[in-house]
Amino acid sequence: MWVNSDRLLERLKYRVTLDMVTGYLKGDEDTAGQLLSPESRQQIQFEIYIVQPGVMKENRRADLSELLAAARYYLAQGGVDVFGIIGS
Repeated sequence: MWVNSDRLLERLKYRVTLDMVTGYLKGDEDTAGQLLSPESRQQIQFEIYIVQPGVMKENRRADLSELLAAARYYLAQGGVDVFGIIGS
């Protein structure tokens, strides 16, 4: 959901209004807007890693491999550039 630059920018704008959020760690709303603009989107790479202790590349059950492949496909369709699995 946050791979969509417009949604992510709107969420950042909303979070800054919350009392428990102290603001941006680096930059500001204008900087975020520039980084997430359509012109800059070609330079941004979204990466998602899942951590699954106990999952190994070798001897993995077929149904688990299919589930991970489906997750990878779904995320790729949504704009994720890199999908990784950190396991045992």
